[in-house]
Amino acid sequence: MRTIRLTALCTFALMLVAAAPSQARRLVPNTFMGAQWANTALVNASPSAQDAEAGRMARSGVETVRMMFEWGRLEPTEGHFDFSSTDQVARVLAKHRISLLPTVMFSPRWASSQPSRPDFYSWPDTSAQGIARYDALLRALIGRYGPNGSFWKANRGVPKMAIRYWQIWNEPDFRVFWGPPNYAQTYVKLLKSAYRTVHKADRGAKVVMAGLANGGAPYLSWTALDLFYKQGVRRYYDILALHPFGVNFVDVKFILDQINKVLRRYRDTHRRIWFTEFFYSAAKGKGARPVIGLEVTTAQQKKYLAQAYTYFGTHRSLRIDRIYWEPWESTYNNSVDAGQPAFNYAGMVAPSGRGFKAMPILSTFISIARKLEGCKKNSVGRCTR
Repeated sequence: MRTIRLTALCTFALMLVAAAPSQARRLVPNTFMGAQWANTALVNASPSAQDAEAGRMARSGVETVRMMFEWGRLEPTEGHFDFSSTDQVARVLAKHRISLLPTVMFSPRWASSQPSRPDFYSWPDTSAQGIARYDALLRALIGRYGPNGSFWKANRGVPKMAIRYWQIWNEPDFRVFWGPPNYAQTYVKLLKSAYRTVHKADRGAKVVMAGLANGGAPYLSWTALDLFYKQGVRRYYDILALHPFGVNFVDVKFILDQINKVLRRYRDTHRRIWFTEFFYSAAKGKGARPVIGLEVTTAQQKKYLAQAYTYFGTHRSLRIDRIYWEPWESTYNNSVDAGQPAFNYAGMVAPSGRGFKAMPILSTFISIARKLEGCKKNSVGRCTR
């Protein structure tokens, strides 16, 4: 009888193994594979089209999405909040078990230090009053989407994907995003206060520094980082964000080497790093206005994506924990939807009718995601056969 029971148990165990999804060893941390929810067509798409695209993201291996939380849209007048646009994205991403990284940026006219300028949104007020207003926005957002957020209480049928990471602005070393002079001093001033505010509102939350990009000298990410450290930034952020745009894979490694030299100089070599924007544009030969020579062919785009994600995903000593492809959707024409037409040839999908169609780069992204995550995914990010 004992032998029969043992045989039965072994048979049952084998059945469980056979029924389990075929899964290889995962090589990267959770949320390593990310994408940017950015361009007009995706932002303005119908809820059903957004839901379909979030499902495609999850099946493709995307586990986290970065999105601009534009202050002017969230708080059109002081103290009066409108979360309708961010609620919709939070809802659709949570449904598909994709985490959300907000980049909180762009001043409304009423909070700008230069309200009469056409680019008022890139002029945050870094006076005590201006910073207090930005901090109030952060508290409101954490109150909405944090672990005890009112959004989750009002949407109990949606899987709870509380936001625990908050990125403070974007590329302050570029005037198009940060107008105030002496960007290092003024940005770090805002960041220090934001850090205290976020951690007080949610002790488990983390602050992500604004992504630092390269636009050719003097706009170099490692120069900006050095200036930030001279302003005492070390204690006032949790995650270092980079936008290491390069002509090829070798350039990206060079940028990271320069960043690490700065971190060694300030004895901060254990800092975790995210690439909150990363792309190669397949705009070469398309007649698009160039972005500092970053255009490549479609074949090169695929090659460089595979190299970068595989290298940074498997070399864990480099401390790269997330990479957000910029953008998920783009037009694949020479419009100026993304500011520079060359960016329009980087998306995983392109608008098609009322929805979106896959572009050639998506198949490479999916293949790399399956290798790094160890399995094929379904529309809610779970491993399948």
